[in-house]
Amino acid sequence: MTASVQMELGDETLRTDVRLFRTQAGGNTILCIEDNGVQLYYYDGAIYLENGSAYRTSGLFPDYSTLGEHLLTLYNATDVTYARESGEEVYSVTAYGSDAEQALSLLTPTIADSLSAVESIDLCMHVEDGEIRSIEASGSCEAEDDSGQTQPMTVWAELTVQQDAQTAHTVPTAVTDAIANGGYQGKLELTEDLLRVLSAASELGRRDPLAARVRLSANCGPVIFDTSLDYTRTVKDGKTVSCIRTGALELYFSGETVLSKDGSPAVSEQALVKCADLIDLAYRACLEDSAASEQTETGWHYTLSLSAEQTKQAACAIAPEAEKLDVQYLPGTLELDVQDGAITALRVTTGGSVQVGVVDTQVLISAQFDFQTGLTTDDCPVPAAVLEKL
Repeated sequence: MTASVQMELGDETLRTDVRLFRTQAGGNTILCIEDNGVQLYYYDGAIYLENGSAYRTSGLFPDYSTLGEHLLTLYNATDVTYARESGEEVYSVTAYGSDAEQALSLLTPTIADSLSAVESIDLCMHVEDGEIRSIEASGSCEAEDDSGQTQPMTVWAELTVQQDAQTAHTVPTAVTDAIANGGYQGKLELTEDLLRVLSAASELGRRDPLAARVRLSANCGPVIFDTSLDYTRTVKDGKTVSCIRTGALELYFSGETVLSKDGSPAVSEQALVKCADLIDLAYRACLEDSAASEQTETGWHYTLSLSAEQTKQAACAIAPEAEKLDVQYLPGTLELDVQDGAITALRVTTGGSVQVGVVDTQVLISAQFDFQTGLTTDDCPVPAAVLEKL
């Protein structure tokens, strides 16, 4: 089932589109919601992220599995108008008072507490061959905007049931293990900040093409450098191909295969491509830690602390030679700039110390990705000689 909700509050229009489906895992029925590329798993009053982190359901993230059921109960509470349109049976009702207020609250959970002057809501259920195909809802009321001013608001929503679409999806083992172990009671509520940064990190992983200007630097005992390069990633002939360019050097890689632009194996330069691992590390870090947020003139700035293992992984992705040194790392930092739901910059900073001879030397390793926009796949060509070998 897909759910689309559009709200017009004053001069602002907000729209949300999510996919919902139920699946079985470990003998449990689990509701999965896909929102802006982020998978949320609902079970027994808790929300699980794909890494097994559990949060309580809340007004911001209610149990959407009950949305259709609540709307259908309104058909038992009021008079129904029947019509037949284009081979479909259409059942319409208008709910008033508390019934209308409850329905609008379910459709707009993020501002449910500020709704007022709810008069009515119109529902229209489409039935074909005895099965529900969709439910449409529309209503009007008043609500507070971000400045606290009461504004007129209209809400439109549609729930669409895909009768023949069986979504093939496997619930991550981390989620089923967390459900089996219980212990989610008392967890924090899932916040808009966390979902916003996860959505942005997920979008970065799906963006095609992806292009960035990258700066890598390290001051780590015998390992010292400060270099800049261009990174791109695109899909060609069904294959995800990344490229790093610095000076006359061009490296193309997919999985563990690293090639020069003529299609020959690139052996000595393979370490240079490891910096691309920072993009996946950023998403995993967002799953595992809460982010401090700051609203800026252009969007949002997020800061996360990296775990000891993530710090080491980040340092070795930036400066692979550091893996050979006995570095004592301090907790690293991940910073993300987000504008219009997309990450525009990614920064990783790690520090610590390493013993060089008998002297403890300070370590500073960092990377910055400045992502470019407005590109097409034609701007990221891949030589035919490379595609033949990948």
